[in-house]
Order: sequence, then C-alpha cells, then structure tokens
Amino acid sequence: MTRRLVISHGSLPRLDAARAFLRARRADEHLLVIGASLDAAAELLRSSGGDASFGRERMTLGRLAARVAAE
Repeated sequence: MTRRLVISHGSLPRLDAARAFLRARRADEHLLVIGASLDAAAELLRSSGGDASFGRERMTLGRLAARVAAE
C-alpha cells in the first residue's frame, strides 16, 4: 500500500482523500476510522459510498488511546 500525506488548511481536500482511500479498500477489509467524534467517523463512512460498512470500526482518538493503554 502506498502512503500519502494530505496537508490542507481546508477540510474538503482531506475529506476527499479519505473518501478515495475508503473507496479503494475491499468491502471485507477491516479498517479503523478515527474521527473527532463517533458521528464524524460514521459520516465519513456514509459519505464515502459503498454498500456496507462491515469491518469498518469507528473510534475517537481518545478512545483509541484508552484502548491501547489498557492493553
């Protein structure tokens, strides 16, 4: 997989890049989507299209930090 860093003052280029990344993934591929809120992560998944979001886990950065600290 190729790595890409998107830097922009505006959110649209970053969101477009995230949607393109999500659309390029297989439907059965497990992904962790981190958002400012769970609603933001869910909205990103909804707006990226696709038939279903099975295997797409939504999480906030704070929740991820708590999960990693608990392990």
